[in-house]
Amino acid sequence: MKNWSYKFIILIATFVIVVTSVLIWLFVPSKKDTATQIISETLLENNSLQKDEINKEQYDVYSALIKDLYIDGRSKLLVFEEETTGCLPKIDDGKMIELKQQMEDSAINELSALLPQTISDFQNKSKKCQLLTSQFSTSIKFTIASQNVVSNIFRENDIIDGWSRFYDKYPNSSGLINFSNIGFNSEMTQAFVYTGRTCGGKCGAGYYFVLEKKNSRWVVVDKVNNWVS
Repeated sequence: MKNWSYKFIILIATFVIVVTSVLIWLFVPSKKDTATQIISETLLENNSLQKDEINKEQYDVYSALIKDLYIDGRSKLLVFEEETTGCLPKIDDGKMIELKQQMEDSAINELSALLPQTISDFQNKSKKCQLLTSQFSTSIKFTIASQNVVSNIFRENDIIDGWSRFYDKYPNSSGLINFSNIGFNSEMTQAFVYTGRTCGGKCGAGYYFVLEKKNSRWVVVDKVNNWVS
């Protein structure tokens, strides 16, 4: 009887040890798991910081362009398109895609300061449009026109009257300004970007710009005028 009781106690003890081990394995993270979690959290944090940095640099570049090109002492209001321009998914016309590529290639050939990394980043980012927000820094008033607003103003086959509607809605403005996404080099010291402004049936121009970061400020170092109306 005593022998049986002894075996029973050992059996129970073994069962408890096994169950406890399983529970520990299931619910208590190992050092490896903890380390993996810390690394993952660090990567996410660093990725978020990188996105914030790129976002800030992006609007610093746009703001430098605005100062260089669109602040002329006459305009009292700047109107920016909300959606970036030149994005391939938004262009469904084969001839327009070909024309865009020709203008882009021509600009790249003329802008000798451009680095391969900057060009590659610009081309990759052109695959997806983005919505711009009110993070521009300008010395005059500006507003952002959504795609719906622009479409309602410039209706199909009604461009001339569209400009009348535009200036009724945005009096004292200099026209409608758009920007492409920006290509950067890996060190975030060079930027490549397109911007254009239309201001009437035969009024407007478009440019490709190269900017460099000098003494913590973005400055224009070269540009190409690729169309004028």
